[in-house]
Amino acid sequence: DLADATMLRVRATTNAAIGTLSGTPSSVVALTGTAPALTINQTDNATFAGSFTGGTDARVTKTGSGTLGLSGPLSSLAGRVALQSGTIETHSAALAAAADLAAAGTLRVAAPVANGLSGFFYDVTPVTNAFRTLAEMESHFASLTPAYAALSGANNETFDFGMGTPYAIAGPYASDGSRAFNFETVWRGTITVPDSGTYVFGVQCDDGVLLAIDGQQVLARNYYVNTWIDGAITLDAGRHDIVIGYFQMSGGGGIRMRVRRPNQTTPIALPNAWLTPYSQVGALAGGGTVTLPTANAPLCAHVKAGGAQFGGTLSGVSGTWFAKSGNGLQGLAGGGVNGFAGDVDVQAGILAFDTDELVDNVARLSVRAGATLALAGTETIGALAGEGTLAIGGHVYVVPFEGDADCGISTDKTYTHLLDFPANGNPATVNGVTFIAAGMSDSAGNYAWSTVNPPTGTWNDPPNDSTRTGIDRLLWDFIYGVDEFTTTLAGLTPGKAYECRLYFRNFDNNPRRTTFTFTAGAHQVGELFYNPDSGVKGSRSWMGCRYTADASGSLAIRVV
Repeated sequence: DLADATMLRVRATTNAAIGTLSGTPSSVVALTGTAPALTINQTDNATFAGSFTGGTDARVTKTGSGTLGLSGPLSSLAGRVALQSGTIETHSAALAAAADLAAAGTLRVAAPVANGLSGFFYDVTPVTNAFRTLAEMESHFASLTPAYAALSGANNETFDFGMGTPYAIAGPYASDGSRAFNFETVWRGTITVPDSGTYVFGVQCDDGVLLAIDGQQVLARNYYVNTWIDGAITLDAGRHDIVIGYFQMSGGGGIRMRVRRPNQTTPIALPNAWLTPYSQVGALAGGGTVTLPTANAPLCAHVKAGGAQFGGTLSGVSGTWFAKSGNGLQGLAGGGVNGFAGDVDVQAGILAFDTDELVDNVARLSVRAGATLALAGTETIGALAGEGTLAIGGHVYVVPFEGDADCGISTDKTYTHLLDFPANGNPATVNGVTFIAAGMSDSAGNYAWSTVNPPTGTWNDPPNDSTRTGIDRLLWDFIYGVDEFTTTLAGLTPGKAYECRLYFRNFDNNPRRTTFTFTAGAHQVGELFYNPDSGVKGSRSWMGCRYTADASGSLAIRVV
């Protein structure tokens, strides 16, 4: 049981273990050093209101039949949480870590500890131009790690932190706090409006602000003006996603919001009772259970990059909400026919329904502009909204990733073809999966190349490939020097669904674009015009194609 301002530190070790964990909001479990790991054998039911911290190689494993309640607003642990047995119950807790759920594990989303929005605070000198548009703001925050978090409704009935001096923004960010100047904040969650119609939202703040609802920018001001500004949006009665960005430079500060309901002439202070914070996790994987048994207790899977597939059961009552955010891919492939009766919001990246009838027939689905909902099977829904992409059946897409942990290569999967094109003849092994060294002018192992002029160039960035491991070994050396080729994969089972992935790294930023065409037998599945060298040098991505093999049992990939 961790008391106020206490820390349990787990150093570089693979066998640290404790029993039942509980703790106060200011307590911390810190995983430090190289590949630290902690096992929590939770035999009793208890709540930990503090936070977990650690890098991408840190791992927390929960065992035992008891329930570990999490109510801390932010745990920046960037590694993985493995739920082997029992239950983890979140109360508006935000976990950056990916969650692996074994068959005996349950992730349960409970009612939030308070109404309001989850506020994430960043100790940075404000970048004012990042608050001109929603796209710029979201891109900006995606590169930052919050230093603090608090619910907007923890102490107030309305979204009002005061104006000028004093102002009462949370913790060290109040006017008399240690970080009163030079910080940024983003509040996230949902807003439930009582009526259908046009709402006028107003904000007064010092310094800048941006408000968006359901991905639509309502108002923005990236400089200080001591007046109210308003923006209108038409909403249906019910729940909507809301984001409020804010920055404070120096001098006076604060932010307050108001709203004018349809057919009303006088605005009111925005009630925190209208606002609900998300519980949040990273990518979901494994075969356990995710359940949302309480209305107004939403869950957001934030997959920043890479992808994962959850093969367990997703269930939820009417009145709750499952959101997918981040540029990565989240697949849902488990059982529970029509088991999720809440709403689904694809805010960014790709959400893939990889089995039939995941959601209830009256569920509402929304897909934001730039996001994709991919359906591999049959689904009946109540309503569909948004300006994004609905991909039915086969489709081609691109997902960014960062390294071994989120590249999606795993011994849990069954592979028909694993082709590496090493300059030195030494193929890669990634997460225990061994590739074969494939040439680009021959045929073997159920693949064949077709090209007029076979490539002759090889490249191996220093330090050379033999010193690298994992995904770096797969990506760092390559064969090159051909303008057009086709490779055909054979030996596939007719009628079976597959996913083909091509892995890239940015070799050198250049404007070249290439057309990739995927054809399953006689049927063209999809085509994508893509430049793998766009973005930051060394950045990684994969191109995926989901398809069903026809009677020929083959897939042709043409690159021009």
